[in-house]
Amino acid sequence: MPKYIILFFICCVPVLCRGQIRGNFAGAELELGASVFTDDHIRDVFPVGIHFSGGPLWTFDTSENFFIKGVLGIKWYMHDLPDGYLEHLGTIRIGPEFAYRTFSTDYFALIPTLKIDFAWCTNFDTEGGLGEALQDEPAYVLSERYMRGWGIGKEVGLKALFRDKWFIRLSYEWLNPRFKVLNSELQGDLGKDYMNRQHKSLNLNTINLTMGINLNRI
Repeated sequence: MPKYIILFFICCVPVLCRGQIRGNFAGAELELGASVFTDDHIRDVFPVGIHFSGGPLWTFDTSENFFIKGVLGIKWYMHDLPDGYLEHLGTIRIGPEFAYRTFSTDYFALIPTLKIDFAWCTNFDTEGGLGEALQDEPAYVLSERYMRGWGIGKEVGLKALFRDKWFIRLSYEWLNPRFKVLNSELQGDLGKDYMNRQHKSLNLNTINLTMGINLNRI
């Protein structure tokens, strides 16, 4: 993790410290989308997930083409287990996102993005299946969790921005967190082959499709 912190300061500090450039608040963005794992085994367990994130946005150059956003978000997957249980794989993440407007007209812009974030990961189950969860019926978290861990996510994407307000983005994230196995007697479908291990690294790389809005433009 230290090398990514160093990379963050190498990229950001020279820009922020230049006397002729001042950060301008450019609103706050909210995003909602779907994610699909690239690993076949994990995708068989969790075919698709949802993600939600948001944060404040600043511009840091005189042409207002370079943006930095502070992002806080979640990415969540659910899967039905036998006997009426629901397995969850979730990540809570925080980190900076960098973007640069490379092409723009009065109504449209293309913006490549790079995001680096810390992701805290958890794998557990709840009582009640996916159908009950969608119907808002009570579900109770079991006392034992299957696995937990953390990792550093690196995500590159391309954002299509419309009228400086709405956008869609297609992105790819690299995330290989190291999990600690918390239960050596019971595991869900994701960790059923890892009960005899203390730790396991998983390939949680994803392809993501996102829709979002700049709240300052509403």
